[in-house]
Amino acid sequence: MKGPGLVERAENRLSAMSIKNKLFFLIAAVLVFNMLFILLFGNIFMRSYYVSSKKEDLLDYAKILLSQQDITAFRSAAAEAESRNIAINLVHWDGLDPEVLYETTRQVGQLSVEEWYREALRTGILSVLNQNPGKGVIRDTNSHALELYALMGDDTYLFMSTPTANIYESSQLAVNFMLYASAVTLILAMIAAYFMSTRITRPIRQIDVVAQNIADLDFSKRCEVTSKDELGKLAHNINTMAQRLQESIEYLQQRNELLMRDLKREEETNRLRREFIANVSHDFKTPLALITAYAEAVQDTAAQEEENQKAGESIREQCEIITEQAGKMSMLITQLLNLSQLESGMIELDETIFCINEAVFQVLHQCRILMENRGITCDFQYDDEFIVQGDYNRILQVITNLVENAIKYSEDHSQMRITIDTRPSEDPSSPSHVRVRVFNRCPPIENEVLEHLFDSFYKRDKSRGLESKSYGLGLAIVKSIIELHKTAYGVRNVEDGVEFWFELICPDTAENEPSDDE
Repeated sequence: MKGPGLVERAENRLSAMSIKNKLFFLIAAVLVFNMLFILLFGNIFMRSYYVSSKKEDLLDYAKILLSQQDITAFRSAAAEAESRNIAINLVHWDGLDPEVLYETTRQVGQLSVEEWYREALRTGILSVLNQNPGKGVIRDTNSHALELYALMGDDTYLFMSTPTANIYESSQLAVNFMLYASAVTLILAMIAAYFMSTRITRPIRQIDVVAQNIADLDFSKRCEVTSKDELGKLAHNINTMAQRLQESIEYLQQRNELLMRDLKREEETNRLRREFIANVSHDFKTPLALITAYAEAVQDTAAQEEENQKAGESIREQCEIITEQAGKMSMLITQLLNLSQLESGMIELDETIFCINEAVFQVLHQCRILMENRGITCDFQYDDEFIVQGDYNRILQVITNLVENAIKYSEDHSQMRITIDTRPSEDPSSPSHVRVRVFNRCPPIENEVLEHLFDSFYKRDKSRGLESKSYGLGLAIVKSIIELHKTAYGVRNVEDGVEFWFELICPDTAENEPSDDE
């Protein structure tokens, strides 16, 4: 397989060069080509130019001299031509002896009058002059001079000449001067090209660095915009692109963090759900096994009921156990259904304006027997009748779950405390909130447990026996209901116990009070 050719290698090297070097070498190549052109073709073009210019001078002065009417005017015009290194001869020649009317002092190498005439006769110029009187004919001898022949009339001839040596010398001097000037220009231009190419390509290099950083997802660099030309506009657009990409990446990172947090929460929820299913499966199994066993025992002892009164009492005891276990299963299934409906968003709140104090009194009345069985008393503290906005039945469920949870985990013969107060809003345009706090006396809860108490299916007591106090659903239901009300809730360790709390919006009651006209 053949390697790349010479031209291809040259193109590859040229494409690999930086813009700075390309610009520098392009300017240098143009100037070097100019010097070579002057060196090779300068003499030819300059000599031709000077000869053409001298011929025009001869013709112009010939017209002036031919237009003169007397010898005095002729001499004045001839003097001006002679100042331009032009020799002039005015001769009257009728074929016999020439009569010289005017002659420039002859220089070495100039023709005599006879030589002029013979040369004009030999070359046929005289016949041309006779046919075109008043017009000059130029002859280039290609040796030493330019010659002009003209017929003034009446056999009077004007002969003019100028040496070509001065022309060639002047053209050579001009070529040499141009070469020297080009050499100096080349040096100065290469120095200027170096600095100008550096200045021109500096923004390009900076843009390249910023673009490379953008390609590496580093948007901290910015191009310095120092002009309003195309490069300045390009730098501005690069900066704008970097800014927008940075904002987009930051937005995507934020969304990714939220997504990861949601995924983590979903994973934790799934884990808790699996644990819950395992726990509930075990808890379902135990009551079902008891129900089955006691039902079979009822069947076995039912036949002996008439013979033995004591057997009848055993049947009643077994039925009570069956009823108790069935009640536990019914309560668990009810909580599962409520939580499922709340978390699926199927529940719509029926919001009304009500007094939260009355709701607390109602719950305490319902739970009176539970507290009496444990010897627990409740200290209900409030300063006023607090009006709130919310779904009354759902808030009753929230208060019931919190109170029952406090009763379960309170120490025997201890005192619960329920407090209601207001929480002013930081924003004057927003309504204030009413906070309900439920305190029970118990050992403090670990921080890692506090973070998960309101999670669905979370069960603080990991045991699966019948002695477990909770299925981990009551607080999850509290969380779902309060989130539907778009207010806050929480739990914290306080002195001598734990305090659960939630908030409800306190509406402007003045707007809801009926007017005197109603």
